[in-house]
Amino acid sequence: SYWIATCILLQSKLKDRVRAVMKIIDIAKHLKELSNFNTLMGIVAGLNMSCVSRLKQTFTQVSKRSLDTFKTLQALLDPTSSFKSLRDAIRAGGQSILPYMYVSF
Repeated sequence: SYWIATCILLQSKLKDRVRAVMKIIDIAKHLKELSNFNTLMGIVAGLNMSCVSRLKQTFTQVSKRSLDTFKTLQALLDPTSSFKSLRDAIRAGGQSILPYMYVSF
């Protein structure tokens, strides 16, 4: 997740940050299609970090389609009810999935 934030924040121009955010959201969409929930969680967590989510001008320039995709992914990985949406997606994912493994210390 820190790598995602770094990739976005290293871009000095607004249009480059917008392009990076849109590309990362597109990658996240493909990870969902591949049922790679572990990496998907890392990407969504990186996009939700405060240093990235405070980039208001950047997110106003991101396309509506990308923002809708991001909101869908956020809903999928919502931690309420012990990640119920994620557990349902994992059950429906079939045999080849990479689940999100939460380890608490």
